[in-house]
Parts: sequence; C-alpha cells; structure tokens
Amino acid sequence: QMVIGKADPQQRIRILCDHIAGMTDGFAIRTYKRLFDPDFGSIADLV
Repeated sequence: QMVIGKADPQQRIRILCDHIAGMTDGFAIRTYKRLFDPDFGSIADLV
C-alpha cells in the first residue's frame, strides 16, 4: 500500500528494495511460496 501511493518511480523502487532488504530468510521464503506455489499454505494464513 505504501508503494501504490507514491507517484515518483524512484520512491517506489526505494520502498520496495527497503522492504525486501528487511525480510528475514524465513519470511522471504514464505512470501515467495505464497505468491508462486499454489499448494503452499496453512490454516494460519487464513486467520
């Protein structure tokens, strides 16, 4: 949501890079799987 509100492409790129850089390994893996693996998920994701 922070990225969508920014008009300047450089600001959007900076926010996105900062978000990715701040991810832990586990969070990055779960995010990737949630986006690209249709069989990934648990009941905790729905809550």
